Amino acid sequence: MSSGLEFSSTSIYDEIYGYIDTTELELQIIDTPLFQRLNHLKQLGMTYRVFPGAHHTRFSHSLGVMYIIDKMSQNLGLCSEDQEKMRIAALLHDIGHYPFSHTIEVVLTTHNKNENATHEKFGTHIINNSSIKDILKKNYSDEDILEISSIIEGSSSSPLNNQMMSSELDADRLDYLIRDAMHTGVAYGRIDLDRILHTLALDEEGYLSIKEEGKHAAEGYIIGRYLMWATVYTHKTTAGFDEIIQHLYPLIVGSEYTSIEELEKLSEEELTKFDDAYVLSKIHENCRNEKNEYVSDLCKRFVKRDHLELVDEAKMLSADKEAQQKYYRLDAYQYPVQLKALSEISGVDENWIFHNNSSTQFPSLKPIIEKTISGEEEGGKEMQKLLRIKKNGKSIPLVNDNSSIVYNLKDLSFDVVRIFSKNKEFKSKLLSGIGKQWEK
Repeated sequence: MSSGLEFSSTSIYDEIYGYIDTTELELQIIDTPLFQRLNHLKQLGMTYRVFPGAHHTRFSHSLGVMYIIDKMSQNLGLCSEDQEKMRIAALLHDIGHYPFSHTIEVVLTTHNKNENATHEKFGTHIINNSSIKDILKKNYSDEDILEISSIIEGSSSSPLNNQMMSSELDADRLDYLIRDAMHTGVAYGRIDLDRILHTLALDEEGYLSIKEEGKHAAEGYIIGRYLMWATVYTHKTTAGFDEIIQHLYPLIVGSEYTSIEELEKLSEEELTKFDDAYVLSKIHENCRNEKNEYVSDLCKRFVKRDHLELVDEAKMLSADKEAQQKYYRLDAYQYPVQLKALSEISGVDENWIFHNNSSTQFPSLKPIIEKTISGEEEGGKEMQKLLRIKKNGKSIPLVNDNSSIVYNLKDLSFDVVRIFSKNKEFKSKLLSGIGKQWEK
């Protein structure tokens, strides 16, 4: 690995990239119990219930993101100090993830309606209130450590730092797409990473771009993400197990794990135990919960892989008005008033009506094929996030290039809303109830 950094004698072998070199500082971080916790957090949450190979972890993903961001830094000509800082940010970008990754994050953010509970914000809390900060202080000032945290949150004062870590063409997305495809066994995410990295460039305004000769690799990347979203990330059975875990979680874990305010009070030792195994142990403990039959039933379903029954679903396809209408009708069941009304008209207990919207399950994985308003070249963070193609020094968002296949996909969305229930009997009752409500 050609770099101005001084590496240790220890390299870590990755199943995708081969040996990943590490500095002494990075090794110290990797060896902390807090970072080792990532070895016990599945990258794709409940996906392993459908794709048995999807047992890869946030640990290997974090190393992979560090590897890719290092390649990006070298190809863009960053100085060794900035390169090192980006590597540290990449290594630590998922340090605040919860058990089963985004599956539990939805409970703490969307269900609790708390935007401050994202894994990025929790991660910066960990960095600044643990032994990791002590390690970083050996090499960095407090100001530098705050900058590393801001890069993780995508709020750095440097647009390039944000683009490399949090945009449509960032190291995070590039790694998870390749890694997820490999471990699920599907073919859709196998992108031309070498071509993308080789054709990286900065345009006249400092936007991260891909040279015109790399456009087809960029198109393959966007389409690959879309297909992964359609086939893996929003798989109906995975979504059903997400619902089981998300409804169980606040009922079976200790109160210290149910809100970001309580989580931030945990000691470092307590936090290292907060992983997939902790939640799984609680599920097994509650399979014989004599005080709560509902909890016991859900726990047994999870252990036996007895998935929920899909009642109905709708996909948000922009060109299909009928599909849009059905989508919004089903999505309305996220609201307690609508849910209660459906329960009353169908005779199905509210506890057995599960509303699932894919846009809340994997907010950072969704393949946003963004477009600018009226095609205008507006500034700001949203413009920084776009995947851009560079030609003659200037660049344009790929979605605005009418010679690209992505241009014809720019209005396509793949949000999916689903209603699940306990069994086929409840499904029949709910379909009848939904039909009656729509007739009104």
